[in-house]
Amino acid sequence: MPTRLPTPCTVIPADRYTSTAWAELERTHLWPNAWLFVCFSSDIAQPGERQVLDIGTESAIVIRGDDGQVHAFHNTCPHRGMRLCDNGGPQGRHVRCAYHHWTWKPDGKLLSWPDGTQFAQPPGDVTLRPVLVEERLGLVWLCFSTPKLSLDNFLAPIADTLTRHHLDRWVRSDDITLTVPANWKTSADVSNESYHIRTIHPEVLPIMNDTTATVDALGLHSKTTVHFGQASPHMSASAPYDETMRGWQESIGLKPPLDPRAPHLRERLQAAQRMRGEAQKLPWQDLTDAELVDNVQFHLFPNTQINLYAHRVQIYRHRPAGTSPHEMIFDQIAYRPLAEGEKRPPMPPHKTGDAKTAQQGAMMAIDLAMVIGLQRGMRSSACDGLRLTTEETAIRHLHEQLDAWLLA
Repeated sequence: MPTRLPTPCTVIPADRYTSTAWAELERTHLWPNAWLFVCFSSDIAQPGERQVLDIGTESAIVIRGDDGQVHAFHNTCPHRGMRLCDNGGPQGRHVRCAYHHWTWKPDGKLLSWPDGTQFAQPPGDVTLRPVLVEERLGLVWLCFSTPKLSLDNFLAPIADTLTRHHLDRWVRSDDITLTVPANWKTSADVSNESYHIRTIHPEVLPIMNDTTATVDALGLHSKTTVHFGQASPHMSASAPYDETMRGWQESIGLKPPLDPRAPHLRERLQAAQRMRGEAQKLPWQDLTDAELVDNVQFHLFPNTQINLYAHRVQIYRHRPAGTSPHEMIFDQIAYRPLAEGEKRPPMPPHKTGDAKTAQQGAMMAIDLAMVIGLQRGMRSSACDGLRLTTEETAIRHLHEQLDAWLLA
């Protein structure tokens, strides 16, 4: 049976990642009642545009209606139970079942069906079954059942930061979904601490100071801030500081890059980014100087991490793939800021694959290899749990919130 964390918490029990009992507790008491991130509002800006969110055995369609409002429905056909939509599949103005071509309007009402003259009305209730959905701060959220708290209360600890990033002015630039043989929390953990940067990502140490990273608990959520534009003391003496720093500056849009050896480089980087934002009319006017170069990552309870940079927003979403504690789905979605007056470009293709073969970027490939290794190791009889350092406190915070949610 699932049990609470020990007090004081010195070990996170491994069975939280491996037991079917814990996965079943999440299936029945976490996923139905939590607010779940779906997409940016800009992803479904026009009537008929949609996104699909799968969580375990549940699936929802989120679609923009002709009324301009967002609607959500269970992703199953009332006729025979056929799955209706997938991300990357056909869009169109309406929702049509691929099997018998029954078709629904974006408000969930049945529009047409083949050979409908055989009966005046289809038998039974054939409207799509609704799911609770709301928009806030340029983002779309859903809850499959009854939320434990309002969306405004859920977002309150992070609303100010999200508001200042003007996420309604961002558009999707990359999108990949991977299947991973691991628990969703194992994947979330790897992205929820900077302790591993010095060991498996040493190439970024010339531009990232991992030793000054901070972690803050924000109610259900947590916030990790990693400082860029300065080298880590863990950087090897032979690391190509100048080359790495220049390359990073170009990647965030500073061309030509500033001299990496110049005094007060971090402050100069912040000023240069401020000037770039003003010149290109990017939605950075309310960001602090630090936010113009740093990574601010919110772990949004329970399963979504939003990495906020000035030049990019990176979403990591970790989801159970079914009922097994050893199978999950990982989404890596990137967004870029729109200049004032710039039109929304077409959505990028939705790519899918598995963690071992997909082209998801070198750093993420290494992280996912760690996820798989962690899950395999935690299944051993020799592993009783996770012993966390002070640099891994965001992981402990998630488990404390899971305790409060599931075992109160």
